[in-house]
Amino acid sequence: MLFCYTAFDFDIQSDLALPAQQSAGVRKRPMLAIREDKTLGERPWTGFDFRMSNYLEFSILSSERWLLRCYDEASGREALLEIDAAGFLRWFCRGGYLEGDLSRLIVYQGLPALVLLRGSAVLHGAMFEHNDVGFAIVGASGRGKSTTTAALLCAGAGLVAEETLVLRESTKGTWSVLPGLPHLALSRSLAARMVEREILPEWEREHAGEEKVRWRWHTEQSASPRPPAPIQALLVLEPREPQQRTWSATRLAIPNAIHAAGQHGYWSAQLPAQYRAVSYRAALQIASSVPVFRLTLPDGVERLFDQAPALLHSLVELTQPVEASHG
Repeated sequence: MLFCYTAFDFDIQSDLALPAQQSAGVRKRPMLAIREDKTLGERPWTGFDFRMSNYLEFSILSSERWLLRCYDEASGREALLEIDAAGFLRWFCRGGYLEGDLSRLIVYQGLPALVLLRGSAVLHGAMFEHNDVGFAIVGASGRGKSTTTAALLCAGAGLVAEETLVLRESTKGTWSVLPGLPHLALSRSLAARMVEREILPEWEREHAGEEKVRWRWHTEQSASPRPPAPIQALLVLEPREPQQRTWSATRLAIPNAIHAAGQHGYWSAQLPAQYRAVSYRAALQIASSVPVFRLTLPDGVERLFDQAPALLHSLVELTQPVEASHG
């Protein structure tokens, strides 16, 4: 059985159910075919060229093909994904690898890898819109990008993408983000507290491994793909201070903004140089053309959600041009 989906800039036909938006049929966008290929299991694993973690490794087969291996030594579970820039993704798994884990691996690792292989820029972060202003959020893992986005969505913002920001350059040298999957990955403890407070009544719980819970934000289904959302401000999350009672935002000078933005390309530290260049160029141009703010958040989830409406309003005000005074 074949399933039809849309994700990032792809129309997808897959023999595996994916955590992506289902589509009634093919639209006029690049096609991606996802199929099982048992011959992948017959190839010996000769080592990796770069790795994302202790269990996620990539081998560069050619300038247009990567092989991704996800391996758990303790259980012997293994998944292999061959990613071809021409628009093919072949998979094979063994050792009791769960179908749900495989589908998430394809969407959250395989598709970003394909985007990078095709020469596109990708940032690691989240993006939301409010009052026709698009905000991208970046920051080191664990800083609270997903939590902040969840709080701002509850305050009235609209979700564009989370975790993977696939960028598209316009003719004017500005950058936009392709609408992504309507999911946020939250820690289980945070998700439980949100449920207790009934903060997210519109969300649907989806498990994503042992450490995270994915929440699906219900978005309206559209007959046509949503257009890319222009980045009009960049928020760099900084560590919060213990007992910090409120949020603060400080605009960065352009040299500091470029340095901060350049640190958050998707897998930037691990990727071979030829695949990092476009993401670094995008970060440089974004930081040079839109306001970049260092954002610190209040200590405690309750404070963050309570202050989210005021934060959202203030962020929009900070991006407005200052009118010249007339004496």
